[in-house]
Amino acid sequence: MNEKTKKVAVEYRALDDLHAHPNNARIHPEASLTAVKNSIETFGFVNPIIALADGTIVAGEGRWRAARAAGLAQVPVVVVDMTEAEALSYLVVDNATTELSFWDDAMMSDIATELANTDWDLRKIWDFDFVPELPNEPGEPGDEPPPPVVPPGGGASIEYRVITLCTSETDQRELCERLEDEGYKCKLLMS
Repeated sequence: MNEKTKKVAVEYRALDDLHAHPNNARIHPEASLTAVKNSIETFGFVNPIIALADGTIVAGEGRWRAARAAGLAQVPVVVVDMTEAEALSYLVVDNATTELSFWDDAMMSDIATELANTDWDLRKIWDFDFVPELPNEPGEPGDEPPPPVVPPGGGASIEYRVITLCTSETDQRELCERLEDEGYKCKLLMS
């Protein structure tokens, strides 16, 4: 078996036996930690923390902080054997790769529509505007969606996206408002 594909084992560790990596540059705003805490309280702690043998967290610091806020005593942990350079590199890559992904708005709208027919509400977990608005009911007046942009030769529509990193939630909201005033569609995301 390849060393990089070996099986991992999950163990439970006390929160006090874990600690944040001193060089973790990822910032966890209060709204993010609240959403993660709500998720833990709703679904349980189902995504283990990745830590070194000494308890240094290399992935999952936000979950660790949220677990503490939720009153948990212990959490699932995958202990990895890495050098300090490997651990720091993994910490950065694990956090940064999420920024390369984006949401399929049409699918999220379908999910929101499907969940609207149940007693489930994603806003139980997220108290910020993350879930897309439900589409208008058929025959209901409203803005008609723009025609899809079709590239030369046909094919799927193209959407152009820009990711902007802001230093605070206030700056993020102000930038979004300015862009929306100029006619751009904005979605506020926290990571």
